[in-house]
Amino acid sequence: MQFRYRSTRSPFAPKANVPSLRGAIVRSQKNRLIRGMPRALFAAILAILLAVETAVTPVYAFAAPSSYDPRELGLISDARDQAPWGMCWAFAGMAALESYAVTNGLADASIDLSEEAVPWAILNAAKESAGISPAYGWMSKWGTRDESGYADMMIGYFMSGKGPKLESDIPYYRGDDSDPFGSYYEETPPKNLSSALNALEVTDIAYLDGASVDEVKDAIMAYGGVVTSCDLSLDLYNPETAALWSPTFAESYANHAICIVGWDDTFPKENFVAQEGELPQQDGAWLVKNSELADGEVAPYIWISYEDGIILQSDPHNPSYAIAGARPVSQRTVHALDSDGAVAITYDEASEDSSALSCANVYEFAEGEQLTEAMFMTTSKGAHYRILYYPVDDSLTPIADPSRAVLLAEGTVAHAGYTTVELDQEASLPAGYGAIALELTSSGGSATIGVDENVDEYGNPLYTADPQYEVRSFYLRDGSAEPAFTEPHEPVTFVLRAYGTQEETPDEPGEPAPGDPDTEPDGTTDNATPDNTPGDDTNESVNTADESPKTDGKLASTGDNAYAVIALVASAGLLCAVVAAIIRFIGTRRRH
Repeated sequence: MQFRYRSTRSPFAPKANVPSLRGAIVRSQKNRLIRGMPRALFAAILAILLAVETAVTPVYAFAAPSSYDPRELGLISDARDQAPWGMCWAFAGMAALESYAVTNGLADASIDLSEEAVPWAILNAAKESAGISPAYGWMSKWGTRDESGYADMMIGYFMSGKGPKLESDIPYYRGDDSDPFGSYYEETPPKNLSSALNALEVTDIAYLDGASVDEVKDAIMAYGGVVTSCDLSLDLYNPETAALWSPTFAESYANHAICIVGWDDTFPKENFVAQEGELPQQDGAWLVKNSELADGEVAPYIWISYEDGIILQSDPHNPSYAIAGARPVSQRTVHALDSDGAVAITYDEASEDSSALSCANVYEFAEGEQLTEAMFMTTSKGAHYRILYYPVDDSLTPIADPSRAVLLAEGTVAHAGYTTVELDQEASLPAGYGAIALELTSSGGSATIGVDENVDEYGNPLYTADPQYEVRSFYLRDGSAEPAFTEPHEPVTFVLRAYGTQEETPDEPGEPAPGDPDTEPDGTTDNATPDNTPGDDTNESVNTADESPKTDGKLASTGDNAYAVIALVASAGLLCAVVAAIIRFIGTRRRH
């Protein structure tokens, strides 16, 4: 089964809906008070208002510089060698997360996250070796770390809270000539695989398939690195200039995952190897962090032409992406049905309108728990979303009656990929089972959602879903709930999660340490089983805390901060100009 994630639309949210101060000033000039104002004073006020508009404009509305190299600014961690293993997909993903952490002030450039922990957490063969039965997860291609992987594997690892771990806790196994490829999983897993603490908590991932040069630059400035794939064939590579180019007319294919971390618009096109006598038409290249050194034949940082025909083009399970949100690890309750993120994308095929989607996951909530956030995966950038709570009946099926729904949050999907949203107000849920629902309305294209299900590739298992859950995912149509199935009638689970907090009872023992077997996948405590009857009327009310809405909780980017400082300095100068103009005006009036 093939799934193509390619999107030609911009991965970024529309420019913030800031009323045009320019238009307001022009219109208001008709007002007599404005017409009677001295021109110097009017110009100063106009300038200060325009500065305010600039300060609230998103970072990507500004023109990016002609070149950017985070190495010169100390804003990037060291490049690393994946050694003999086919682990580029893990190294590229970790490079992007490290880059996000440094760019956004979560860590300095010495940060080093563990790639070794990844395969043990998500690959079927590794879980079998670790004694997990029944084993589930990704098969990679042949089930070993020596074979290539997929971007979806790393994305699922991040969003499922199974990592990241620190390299100092779980160091990378480099192997040696005496260790046959593929035999590694016959060894004992790292002893601290479960007990090692998570270093960060990833909240958002933006898909960047088909993004323009300017959009990728904006993403790098805001998020750090952008993961994509290239053709790292040596006949396409110039070792003297560390330059790689695969033209669209070449018979190339993606065979290596990389992380774009910078650019240079003036990088000479002559630095690339001519293909069939042709060079790129224009100068300019991406600065790429590389992990495949090919025994020293390829540099740890290479340049790839803007006109490369492979990068930023998605293959099945290989979206180009950036970490769009991460933060320190929090102690939160986690309600999730999927184990490894989205392995497929779906829409409601039974609905007459594919631009609308309504679905729900049924979860069990504990006494005293308050929901604070929801997370979902969709490729429907720009769609309007609503997060709701529905009660369930005795069969644990959502009661899809709009009059009994409670709206928890709504907004616009800022980017394709994974989005975590804060609820408008913390919701105090009734103990017991209930449904968290997502409504999506797309203005263009289908309304989609990511799902976790069994996936085959060329007749062989590619991904085996965790069999621990019965049917808990439902489509909501016309006031009724229908179990989510795919052919041949296998249940699927939607990537729609709920996060919350729970009041601690003083007499109870402390929380398990992150990574403990009794915790949720992201290292946080599971919910206690409430003593109640599902579907009971006492479980149908939802109370929201009486407090002002919370801030969005997203970490401000270094680019945002820099532009804000510039705007504030400009505003201060203009404010001085306003004061001077007023003083001059008063003095003039006195002389007259």
